[in-house]
Amino acid sequence: AERSGLIVDIGRWVLQEACRQMAAWRRDGYPAFVLAVNLSPVEFHRGNIESAIASILQSSEIDPAYLELELTESTLIQDSEKFMLSLKKLKALGVRIAIDDFGTGFSSLAYFQSLSIDVIKIDRSFITDIVTDGRDRNLTAAVVALAHRLGIAVVTEGVEAAEQAEVVRSLGCNAAQGFLYSPAVPAAEIDAMLAAGGLPVARRAPVQGPLRSSRATG
Repeated sequence: AERSGLIVDIGRWVLQEACRQMAAWRRDGYPAFVLAVNLSPVEFHRGNIESAIASILQSSEIDPAYLELELTESTLIQDSEKFMLSLKKLKALGVRIAIDDFGTGFSSLAYFQSLSIDVIKIDRSFITDIVTDGRDRNLTAAVVALAHRLGIAVVTEGVEAAEQAEVVRSLGCNAAQGFLYSPAVPAAEIDAMLAAGGLPVARRAPVQGPLRSSRATG
């Protein structure tokens, strides 16, 4: 889809559906929570992404503060003026920006200040052995400390065991996601979780706040 450019239309449909679903949950009276949607680098280069998102936000009537757009580090290193301008326009809309799979690329730390990044999501490769591997634990601790100094929240990906959750909690991570909390599920199952009060509010606490579970949208 990225090679053919179809990802632009697919990505726009995904955003529309995500925001439509969020609006439906709000109309049903459920409390607001952050909804994260992944963006492809191609969407920045082949589509007017900021205008598309502005239109979707307006039509769905959801608060942009509860929409989080996830970019990979590989997207950040495409240091083009057009890309940087698009990101600044997205921030001006009031949406949140997250860096997904952090630690797998070579992005500059300067981006975190110039782009006002809200969240970094530490890649699961650092979490898999974090209970037994001191290097992974020390690297994660260093990332958390630096991010918090910059006012950036930290989410750990791929948490599958209670022991992993306990380590990342002790390191000060703000949220975690992974199979320990839930596999990916369709919206209908999330409805049931919401009705039962089983979907915690994710990543809305201050940077130094308690760890909360987080379920990715896909």
